[in-house]
Amino acid sequence: MPIIRLSSSARRDLSLIACCSLILILLVEFRYSKSSTVLDRSNGDYYATGPASSPEAAASLEGLDAEERELLGHVPASSPRRSKHRSGGPSRLKGHHKHGSSSRTKPPTFDTHDNKIGSSRVSWGRDEKIPLTDLVAHAPGFTILDNVYSLNGTLYIVRSDTKPGSFPEVRTMISNAGNPRLSIDENMRIISERQAIALFGSQASRVEGTTFLCNDDESVISDYYHFTAETLFSLWRAYSSLDTSISPYGETRLPQPRRFIAPHIPTSRWRDYANLNPYILHAAFPSTGLEFQGDWVDRAETLRPYFFDRVVLGDRNAARNAGATTGRTNSNNGKAGEEGIDKAVFQADKMPKSPHWWMPIRNNVVTFAAGEDADALVQAKKKRQEPGLTTAPPVITYVTRQQWGKRMLRDSDHTALVDKLHELKRDNDDWEVNVVQLEELSREEQIRLAAKTTVLLGVHGAGLTSLLWMQPTNQTTVVEFLAPGSFSEDFEIVSRMVGIKHFTVWGDKSMTYPSLPDKSKLPSRGRSLEFDSNEIPVDADAVVALIKRQLLPAEEEA
Repeated sequence: MPIIRLSSSARRDLSLIACCSLILILLVEFRYSKSSTVLDRSNGDYYATGPASSPEAAASLEGLDAEERELLGHVPASSPRRSKHRSGGPSRLKGHHKHGSSSRTKPPTFDTHDNKIGSSRVSWGRDEKIPLTDLVAHAPGFTILDNVYSLNGTLYIVRSDTKPGSFPEVRTMISNAGNPRLSIDENMRIISERQAIALFGSQASRVEGTTFLCNDDESVISDYYHFTAETLFSLWRAYSSLDTSISPYGETRLPQPRRFIAPHIPTSRWRDYANLNPYILHAAFPSTGLEFQGDWVDRAETLRPYFFDRVVLGDRNAARNAGATTGRTNSNNGKAGEEGIDKAVFQADKMPKSPHWWMPIRNNVVTFAAGEDADALVQAKKKRQEPGLTTAPPVITYVTRQQWGKRMLRDSDHTALVDKLHELKRDNDDWEVNVVQLEELSREEQIRLAAKTTVLLGVHGAGLTSLLWMQPTNQTTVVEFLAPGSFSEDFEIVSRMVGIKHFTVWGDKSMTYPSLPDKSKLPSRGRSLEFDSNEIPVDADAVVALIKRQLLPAEEEA
């Protein structure tokens, strides 16, 4: 075989190519060995989460004892906490409070981040500090946090000061979501910068914008009232505290939440029988994505750290836990130390607010449902109408439950009330009177009717949730019928929070805030057997007189 002789220049070129190839191979092997490490399970080692094997992480781990490692959540690969996710059990969260400053400065009300693919990672090096978690706002059960981390289903707060007192008490921010098998520290942990680097390494995947995170279980979210008038209502109430300049026309500087996450609720269990829950959420926030228990498990099982720009965390059990020992104030009579209000929304209403905080949601939902007719139902600047005043003829809507078989008026009283309402219409020709069963109306029809209603009447029930779509004015009123001796503050609180007058009616007696029944002095705290009675009495003449007082000037009524 002939020998091929190469020139000296060719030999130099081949040598250079060989050296470059060798260097490239070594670099690839080195990078692979750093990013794909999974330690031996049999030795009790822990999953290395890729970036956690960096020099910074290794240095941090050297200073941690076994107890600190367990606190950080370095769970062995065979840990039952992973199988808990796989079996569909609740996952873990976290949230926190603010004292001191963050290493990343951000305006408190605006979503300033871009959404380019290249911005999908937050990283920090040997000479850079890991972004610290900031508390933006807090009330028991409701916390707004910037720079929140998540790994394996647990939310992490990274602070330079982790001493007790540097944040609110954890149980006032988050609970076990009603699951006795789940501890609070599986949902939320506060860790130091050194511990964070040991746990996350030098980077995290970024979850941009504002996240609404509902840490409740399915039992308190699966009907129209509980989801719309409690969960969504209170999360927005907390978030709206960041813009106290919301106008009467619903104008706000707040960006829509990018996503709504409910880690403990299966996708199929948050829908009410009328499917109003998803309708309202999509109407209020058209750009908001949804994540439920299965999605949260999927995220957790990537075993990668995530960095949430902003989290609005809501937990109704945490709100109640805070009130149980601090002594809630009974909103009915102002006495402290009694059980008082057990509604989480009452805690959220302690945060700063605009009087018109609910209007962006109300207007979005009404506009969505009304379509081309929205202009007639949404108060806007272009109408040059004085906010809070009305010049339109009144609309009276009586939501009847007489076909429900539970919590109904006495038949004779229902008939008398309907007759008196029609008589009121005959005496006031431009007034509108509607007697409806909401289940016979479409979702759009229900919302459009509520949006033009001036006085809403009905027995305590989900139908009164429609008050959320009414236009607050000097005449707007909710009249709630309850069995004498029973009481619920559900719709009274919601009405008052959105600026609507509310009356509780017992037979021929009407009551309004602050002169309401003291639940602590009522049988079964207002939930006696009579509460769900099908023979609730109401005096039609007294109800009509109440309506006239709300709608007619004093001299005209006389």
